Amino acid sequence: MALGILNVVNIVVVIISAAVTVAMFRWKNDSVSAAWFYAAAAMALIIAFINFTAQPSNYLLQRAVTAMFAGAAVLSIVLWKMNSKQTAKIFCAVSIVLSLCFYLFV
Repeated sequence: MALGILNVVNIVVVIISAAVTVAMFRWKNDSVSAAWFYAAAAMALIIAFINFTAQPSNYLLQRAVTAMFAGAAVLSIVLWKMNSKQTAKIFCAVSIVLSLCFYLFV
């Protein structure tokens, strides 16, 4: 029973991440684009946090890799504040995709 619920949670995380990533690139209005970007950055940080806490404490390399994914999400926020919006969106999308791959397959 518990594994079925975990499978549903995994599917929901993937769907929400895909929707937020697509929506981040879709709208060109500044305020709407900013809202979707911050939602995507928050999603990237949440997935990186889940990855980090799911790894055992002696798996240092995997934990370091997930910390780098979170660092890419934070870097995208910094780039957004420096008005490099397209680069920030790309960093955020890459962080989400790599975090999801690590979340699902490692």
